[in-house]
Amino acid sequence: MRKYFLLTAAALMMATNVDAESNAYSELAVNVTIAHANEVNCSDVNFGTLYLKAGHGDVNVRLINDVTTESDSPDFVSADAPEAAYCQLDAASVMYFSSETVTLSAEGESKVLTFKPEQWEYNSINGTLSIPAGVTPTSYTGSFEVTFLSA
Repeated sequence: MRKYFLLTAAALMMATNVDAESNAYSELAVNVTIAHANEVNCSDVNFGTLYLKAGHGDVNVRLINDVTTESDSPDFVSADAPEAAYCQLDAASVMYFSSETVTLSAEGESKVLTFKPEQWEYNSINGTLSIPAGVTPTSYTGSFEVTFLSA
């Protein structure tokens, strides 16, 4: 029994030595480039008033351009006064949104809507609004940031 104890103890000591010899380190550099961004004025994306059938299911509404909406849902009736967002830009740019989807909520309501922004032309934003079944008729709001990079 003693012989096995001594062999086990010796094996553990040798294993510890092997681990100690395999330690390594590295020194890394940190790099950054700072650029200043100018604030750009943009109007809001506004779906206006959307008319849905009472007892509607899930509905997706797409803002196509400044005044046109579309939906494949039979529960979508019409839209009144939709407006795409317009930004005061002097040159073509590529837009990067702070979030792929934006949550819209209403005070006291548990259900939320989601908006997926899309670049429309070089200076405007439209997108798709997803409305879950049975939302309460009220106003829903949300916000997001957009970064413009010269094309």
